[in-house]
Amino acid sequence: MTNRHVEFAMTDNRTMGDFQVDFGQTLFMCILYISIGTISILCSLTTITLYLSSRDLRRKYILYLILDCCELLDAVSYVFLGTGRGHQLLTGVMAVPITVRACFFTKYWPHSLILGTQLPSICTMFLSFERIMAVARPAVYKRVCTQNFKYILAGMVPVWGVLTIVAAGVSVIGADGDRVVGMPRSTSRSSYLPTSSPSYQLSLSGLLAG
Repeated sequence: MTNRHVEFAMTDNRTMGDFQVDFGQTLFMCILYISIGTISILCSLTTITLYLSSRDLRRKYILYLILDCCELLDAVSYVFLGTGRGHQLLTGVMAVPITVRACFFTKYWPHSLILGTQLPSICTMFLSFERIMAVARPAVYKRVCTQNFKYILAGMVPVWGVLTIVAAGVSVIGADGDRVVGMPRSTSRSSYLPTSSPSYQLSLSGLLAG
């Protein structure tokens, strides 16, 4: 860490590059992300281990197992976000302007943030479809929702993840990727919160990826 970075780290609020960063608030948020992510990882690993401990549980609750794996990815994305932004904060480069394209292709946390919000949603949608059919159309449920059908739904989740990342990458290749992300300088003490996921991403991960 250079002298300039050390000097910034010792201040409470300092302009970095073209944007203003509240060091204390931003550091707190980074620690919060890492803490929440770590706790969530432990919880997800516990439930995943429970499902994997029994062949019957794996077969019967295959979609719930996939959902917990996706939730694990979401938890990991929080840790990635906290460490990535924390490193930028401590090295004094967090408020340096960056384009959406550069953020997506050079940072390691936007992708996990996108997948961490997309995949659990897809799994929840599949589970809701299964439960609604079981209640509303029991006969159809027994005929359609076989074990192989559940395996097909489970296999669609990683496929959806790949398509999501590809679509996100394509969306930042054009003019949309030239947008500079970040919160402009303000007189308020709100912490710097850049948005760097592509416009394709419509979830809260777009608010956390920068």
